[in-house]
Amino acid sequence: MNLIGDFPHERIKPGNYQLYVHTDNHNDMFELDANCLKRNWIIELHFIDKENEIGGFYEQLLV
Repeated sequence: MNLIGDFPHERIKPGNYQLYVHTDNHNDMFELDANCLKRNWIIELHFIDKENEIGGFYEQLLV
């Protein structure tokens, strides 16, 4: 098992979008990583109810 990140919910630093699904990431999602391995992607959805000040999230490995 590999660690995905120490704290995957951190804010993305400006210009550091190459590992994220983002409009400024123009890389092919199916391109191999630096070690010629297939990349795995995780979708993470954040739900926020500002009126009630509650929220949650959902994450799933895309296969």
